[in-house]
Amino acid sequence: MDSSMYYRSATLGDLPALQRLGLASYGQFEKELTPGYWAELAANLGAEAVYHSLVTAGESFLCIKDETPVGMAFLVPSGNPTDIYPADWSYIRLVGVHPACAGMGIGRALMLRCIDAAHLNGEKTLGLHTSAMMHAARQGTGAGLWRLV
Repeated sequence: MDSSMYYRSATLGDLPALQRLGLASYGQFEKELTPGYWAELAANLGAEAVYHSLVTAGESFLCIKDETPVGMAFLVPSGNPTDIYPADWSYIRLVGVHPACAGMGIGRALMLRCIDAAHLNGEKTLGLHTSAMMHAARQGTGAGLWRLV
């Protein structure tokens, strides 16, 4: 690992940096989406409220390089159902790595931190949703469902 890189939890003070990182890391998919869907996704990725809820709802993991967040992942504990996840599932959200740091193993390291934390927290099921266009995510730990019991 690069000696200028380290991992830590996100804080509410990181919200502006998380917004920038979300837009940078998911911006690579803009051309693969319809303009309307990209506009909706970009609005969500740039919304402070999205990151505020993720930082306060569960556990957050950041990769810091040269004092700037270059990777992020959020573990949401069970009890927070969505249209995708039932109430008894924990799940991982917004795993993102800045394009300038792609291929450095940051995404995998963030995923492993989420999996370890879910296990330590006693979660029974851990979900991750991704899409076919997210090739790196699908080649690494990938989308899936983990039974942690």
